Amino acid sequence: MASEKPDSFQCGPFEVAQNPNVTQFVEKLNRLREAVDQCRIQPGVGYTLTRSSGGTSLTIKTGSGAPGAEDLYPFKIKIRQKDKKYQFYISSGYVGSNLVIVKNQESWVEFEPPSTIYLEAKIVDLKITELEFKTKKYSQALEPVEINEKQTASRIIIGFYYDPDGEKNYQLIQNVKTNILVKLKCSDGYPALIMTQEM
Repeated sequence: MASEKPDSFQCGPFEVAQNPNVTQFVEKLNRLREAVDQCRIQPGVGYTLTRSSGGTSLTIKTGSGAPGAEDLYPFKIKIRQKDKKYQFYISSGYVGSNLVIVKNQESWVEFEPPSTIYLEAKIVDLKITELEFKTKKYSQALEPVEINEKQTASRIIIGFYYDPDGEKNYQLIQNVKTNILVKLKCSDGYPALIMTQEM
């Protein structure tokens, strides 16, 4: 009994025959392979595929609802030039379970590019007492932890505003894509609070 379903890929029925025509059989297999290829999901922007014998899993990345969707940053950096001076502005974000507010968050702060923009925590007796956004020349190294017998500071890079070609065509690179966790770890043999991204 012939199937009443439409054969949109024109493979035709697969039937047992006494003397099968090898050429027709190969053509049907080729059309079937083309049909399978047309139905396959291909990797693309904003999602990944994992194929296995049990099926295919599609994992959609956060903030990737459409091609070219903007990445979400809790500590979103904005840069502007005002009166020939550069300023940065960082929107709200969350730092661990500490209730200390970043004192210059959501306000315009002057800086000199190219710069590394970072968050610094002042530490007293392994407790954060103050949080502030600061900048350092892009070429200078940034120590994540400062300890003088006891820890005095912890830092995490929020972003870079740098000059890739030396022509003052500055570009902004955001570094922190999540809220910030504060973990107690060992640093050079001392207990220290380390600011890190959620994973």
